[in-house]
Order: sequence, then structure tokens, then C-alpha cells
Amino acid sequence: MLRISRGESDITLGPKARAALARILDLQGNPALLSITSLAQALDVNPSTLTRLARNLGYSGFGAFQEVLLNASMVSPGAFYSQQAAKALEGGEGRATEALMHLCRENQANIDRFLSMHDDTQFRSAVSLISGAPRVMVYGIR
Repeated sequence: MLRISRGESDITLGPKARAALARILDLQGNPALLSITSLAQALDVNPSTLTRLARNLGYSGFGAFQEVLLNASMVSPGAFYSQQAAKALEGGEGRATEALMHLCRENQANIDRFLSMHDDTQFRSAVSLISGAPRVMVYGIR
């Protein structure tokens, strides 16, 4: 979203479409996502604006975009870890301990990788920018 608004992306959106996208991302889990009409009303835009937005983002139409939005809304926050735990339990007690140790090693490796790439100057700069910003949007991908 930030790259789009700065013009650093191949995707170009006008101000109205950028504002609509920002508001859509804030509506995760909202029933307004269930239909183009209700979403358009919630955002105070025409349904055609949402169709154009979806196409500009690379979707075949609003339906494809809506499917992604609804799928993102339906995944529970801890689903990844619940799935990992379920897999560990499938193999019995010895297998569960082995899977748990493997998961812990993966997490330790991720933390080590993060620490090895840490740049204190960049970190402090990012903290300063974020804490001084009037509004911050966060987008995460697992």
C-alpha cells in the first residue's frame, strides 16, 4: 500500500482508489465485505469504483478481489500455530516432542537471522518515522 501511494509500484491508483483500498484493508472481518453494494455504501463510493480498483490491483473483477479479502478475514490470528501443534500431535508423543524441537529450532533460526541483519541506525530511523507519523497502516504476510 505504501509503495503504491509513493508511486514505487507498477500499480497506479488515483487518490480516491487509494483511499478506498486503505479503508477496505481496515474492514477485515466486517460484514460490508460480503457484497459489492454494501462495501460501496460503507466506503461512500460507487460499486464501479470497487470493480476498477480490483482490476487495477490485477484481479479479474471484484469477485476475485472479494474472495481474497474474505479468505484473509476468515483465517484466525493463531491458525498457523494451531496447525503446527495439530501436526505435532498426529505422530504420537515421541513424534510430538521431535516436532516441537524442530519448530523451536526454526524459530530460533528466524530470530538469529533477524538479529544478524539488524541495523541499529535504520531501526532508530524507522521508530522515529513511525512514532512521528499521524497515521500508520500495517500490512503483514505470513
